[in-house]
Amino acid sequence: VVWLARQASIDRNVAIKMLRPDRVTEAGNREKFLAEAVVTGDLDHPNIVPIYDLGADSRGTLFYSMKRVQGTPWNDVVKQKALQENLDILLKVADAVGFAHSRGIIHRDLKPENVMLGEYGEVLVMDWGIALPLSEYSKSGEIMRAQQGLGGSPAYMAPEMVLGPIEILAPPTDVYLLGAILFEILVG
Repeated sequence: VVWLARQASIDRNVAIKMLRPDRVTEAGNREKFLAEAVVTGDLDHPNIVPIYDLGADSRGTLFYSMKRVQGTPWNDVVKQKALQENLDILLKVADAVGFAHSRGIIHRDLKPENVMLGEYGEVLVMDWGIALPLSEYSKSGEIMRAQQGLGGSPAYMAPEMVLGPIEILAPPTDVYLLGAILFEILVG
C-alpha cells in the first residue's frame, strides 16, 4: 500500500509504502519488504525513485518513505507518444537498469507500467519488489534474496523467467525485458 504523507521535519510530501495489513503476517513478507527497501535505497540514480527512510510504526509494521512522484505511468501514454519520445524514455530506463546491473541487481519486472513519467521530463523506474540481488551485490550477505521464486509479468517475461531455475537469471534477463518494451514501442 502506498500513501501520501507529510515529512514534518522538512515540510514536504513523500510517499509511504507499507505492507498491506492482510499480508503482514504471511511468512517471508517482512523480509521481502525489507530487502526491497534496502535494494532500492542502494540504487542512487537519477532514473530510480529515491528512498528516504525505513522504519516501523507502533505495531512494528515496516514502512519506507520515498520521493512522491507526480506524473503518469508510461503505459498510460506510450501509444500517444511519438516514436522518438518513447525511445528517449527507453534509453533512460536502460541507463537505470545498467546502473542496477553494475551494482549486482536485476529488476525482473521491467514494463511501461513500472516506469513513471514526471511532470518535468523525469523518467523513474519503480517497483523493485521482485528485484534479485546477485552474488556480487555488496549487501547480498545482509539481506535475503528478494524473491526466491520465479516471477514477473507474462507479456514481457524472458524464457528463463518462466522455465527457471532462478539461479540462471542474470542481467541479460532484464535486457530481454527492455527488448520486449522496445517491441511494444515499435509495433504496439
